[in-house]
Amino acid sequence: MVMADKAYWSKARNEWCAEHGVANGILRKPSRREKLRPATVQINQLFSSIRCKIETVFAWWKRSAGYR
Repeated sequence: MVMADKAYWSKARNEWCAEHGVANGILRKPSRREKLRPATVQINQLFSSIRCKIETVFAWWKRSAGYR
């Protein structure tokens, strides 16, 4: 599964994941003048909670372990 924040979502990346059999965990960003469906908002919240735990580990690596 690929996981990333909303800045990385695009239709092309979504199609690439589908073509290569990779689960798409990239947070969905609405298009202009479009609202996300409630189900999509819930999925974004789920993926955000998972990413938060992962990002905490990366922050520790950078801050305390000198990872760059």
